[in-house]
Amino acid sequence: MSDVELITEVRKGIITNFIFNFAINGGITLWLMGAHATLAMWGEASFGPDLIATGFILSAAVASIGMEVHRRKASRGDMAAAVLTEKMQNLAGKNRWLSSGVFGVTGAIASAFLLVAVGFVTSEMTLNEYAIFKGLWCGVLAGLIVYPSTVLGLHMGARQAAGA
Repeated sequence: MSDVELITEVRKGIITNFIFNFAINGGITLWLMGAHATLAMWGEASFGPDLIATGFILSAAVASIGMEVHRRKASRGDMAAAVLTEKMQNLAGKNRWLSSGVFGVTGAIASAFLLVAVGFVTSEMTLNEYAIFKGLWCGVLAGLIVYPSTVLGLHMGARQAAGA
């Protein structure tokens, strides 16, 4: 696979995932938490658990979808395999579901670190502030997952096409 082809595919995925996840997650937040004018970091009407759970679910889902789409492209011969480092090959293994779980845990941990950073600034947000914040975070997180999930999917698909 040429670097230009991979960069084009990844750039398209990052832009699409950012816009989609910003809009969807911000909108879902407004819809589900609309009864609360202010959200605390922890407690009954809070954003802490929501952000961590979203980090896990979003990361696992985006990785799973990205790996499957690119696995199929590589197995059909529509795209060539991407080169993986040996460390990434060992981490990825052959199981895309396990890899998706690793992405999910990583997303939840990243969200927890983000919560700690937010905790230094504020302990509560208005609903609109949180919807924008969550939308931006989900867009960024989804965008960060695109490259590794694309490369892993292409690698898995090329191995499948080669009969390994």
